[in-house]
Amino acid sequence: MPSDQTQDFNERLNQWVASQGFWFQMRYSMSAGGAKGVALFHFLRMAFRLGIFLVVLAVGAGFWLLKRTDGAGFREDLEAAIGAGFGAEEQKMEGFKRSRGELEISRFVARGGTGTYFENLEARTVRCRMGVWDGLYGVWEPGMVSVGSLDLDLRAGADDAASAAAIREAVFREFETAKVQAVEVKSANLRWGFFERAGRIDGSSLKIQRVDGGWRLNFRGGTFTQNWLRNLEIIDLTVLVKPKGLTFQKAELRDGLATVDFSGLVIEGGERPVVKGLAKVRRLSLANMLPPSAVEFLEGSISGDFRVTGSTNTGEGIGFEGSVVLSGEDSITVRDRVPLLRALSVVDDFNNYPKVVFTEGSFDLKTGGGRLVLNSVDLAAGDLMTLKGRLVARPPTPEEIQRAIAEGQSSGDLAGGGETAYRPEDDPDFTLRKAGEQVYKNRDLDVSDPSMTLFDRVAMLADARELQDRETERRNRETRYEGEFVITLRPDAFQRAGDLRQIHAADPVSGRISVVVPLSGNLYRLTHDQAEDLYIRGKKR
Repeated sequence: MPSDQTQDFNERLNQWVASQGFWFQMRYSMSAGGAKGVALFHFLRMAFRLGIFLVVLAVGAGFWLLKRTDGAGFREDLEAAIGAGFGAEEQKMEGFKRSRGELEISRFVARGGTGTYFENLEARTVRCRMGVWDGLYGVWEPGMVSVGSLDLDLRAGADDAASAAAIREAVFREFETAKVQAVEVKSANLRWGFFERAGRIDGSSLKIQRVDGGWRLNFRGGTFTQNWLRNLEIIDLTVLVKPKGLTFQKAELRDGLATVDFSGLVIEGGERPVVKGLAKVRRLSLANMLPPSAVEFLEGSISGDFRVTGSTNTGEGIGFEGSVVLSGEDSITVRDRVPLLRALSVVDDFNNYPKVVFTEGSFDLKTGGGRLVLNSVDLAAGDLMTLKGRLVARPPTPEEIQRAIAEGQSSGDLAGGGETAYRPEDDPDFTLRKAGEQVYKNRDLDVSDPSMTLFDRVAMLADARELQDRETERRNRETRYEGEFVITLRPDAFQRAGDLRQIHAADPVSGRISVVVPLSGNLYRLTHDQAEDLYIRGKKR
C-alpha cells in the first residue's frame, strides 16, 4: 500500500480509536505489549474499581461523621460524659445540635451529691468548638466555652473528710480526652451558705480560666450579697481557686459613692471552710446593711475596717467585727418613726425631733450566727441629743414565737403589726409563686417523685428559693432587740412638760437631761412604752 494511503489509514484508525472511550483505548494501546500488556490492563482496571470503592467509603464515612451527632446515642453519651465531668448524680440535656463546627446545648441541668462542689446546676445556651473527629480520636479542645446563663447552688462544705477530698477531685481533675481551658458566662447567679446566713452573686459576667494547679474566676458587674452586706455592685471580683482554698486577689464592690474592698481574703478548704481576711468599708449606706423594714427607721452611712471570720459550713456562718467612727463623710439619722422621737416632739416646745442626725462618735459592730451586736455606742447629734449604750439584734426563739401565737398574735402582729407589717398576700409576685406551687400540688408531685423530670425539680427548687427569700424578709421583721441606751437632751427639753420637769432634772455638772431607754421586743415596739410614759407625764398644766 502506498505510503500516502497508509498514513491516511492510520490517521482514520486513530480517530476511530479515540472515539471509543477510555477503556478501549487503554486495551488497544496495551494489545501490542502481548501478555504483559493484558496483565497491566487488568491490574489498572482492578485499581480503578478499588479507587471507586474507597471514594464511596470515604463519602459514606464523611456523611456518618457529619450526622453522628444527630443520633440519640451520641447525645446520651455526651450528656453522661458532661455529668461525669461535673461529678453529678443526675443530669439532663435538651436542645443539642452541631452545625458548622460548633456545638450548642440549649439547656443542661445537673444535681450534685456529697462529692460535688454544687447542689444544683443549670446552664443555658452553651456553645463551643467541635470538629468532626472530636470525641472519637485524639484530644477534644473546645476552645472558649460560652454560656448564656448559669445558675449554681454551691455546697457550703463537706460532711466528712472523704467528701471534702471528693469535692476537691471534682474541681481540679483533668481529662485526657477533653481539655477545657476557659469558660465565659454572660450572666452568672451563684448562691452559697445556709438559710439566713447565705451569700449570693446575681447577674454577673464571669470568666473562668485554668491556671497552673487551679482556676481563676473573674466577676464583673452584677451584685454581691453576704450577710449584712447586700446588693453591692461588683466592680472587680477575682478569685484564685487552688486545692488549699480560695484567695480573693481582687474584691472591689461599690454602691454609688460607697466602696467595699476585701482583697486578700482567704477561704481555707476542707470540711468546714474557714474564712480569714479584712473588709474595708467606706461610706456604706445603711440601706445595704439593714433589713428593708429597718430602713424605715434609720438612714445614713458608716465606714470601718472589719475582720471577717467564721465558716460557710456552720450555723454561725460568716461574721464581721470592727469599729465604726463617724467622720465628716458619715452620719446616722434616726427618723421619728421611732415612737420615742414622736413623743419628744410633742412634749418639747423648744426642739424638734423629726430627724436626729448623729454626726460624731463611734461604736463597735459584730455580726455572726444571725445576730448583730453594737457595743460601746457613743454618738452625738450636736447638742440636740447624745446616745450611749448597747444593742443586740437576734432572731426570735421558738418559745417567743409560740408564746406570741398562743397570745393570739398573727404573723403580722409578731412582726410589729400595723400598716408596715409585711403581708405576702398583698404581693402579686408572691401570689403568682403560690399559684405555681398550687399547680404542683394539683398534680400530686413533689421533688422526690420519680415521675418528675429533672427540669421540673429544678424549676420547683427555683420557686422554693424565692419563697425562702420572702421568708427571710418576714423573719427579719420578727427580729428581737435587746439592750439599753441612755440619751441626753438640752436642759430646756421638758421646761413646759408637766411632771417630766421634776422627774428628769438637768444634771448640775453637764447641764443636760438624761433619760434611760430600755430596749426589748421587735422593731415596731421599741421605745413604745417610754413614749407612752412621756405622753402621760408630759401633759401641760
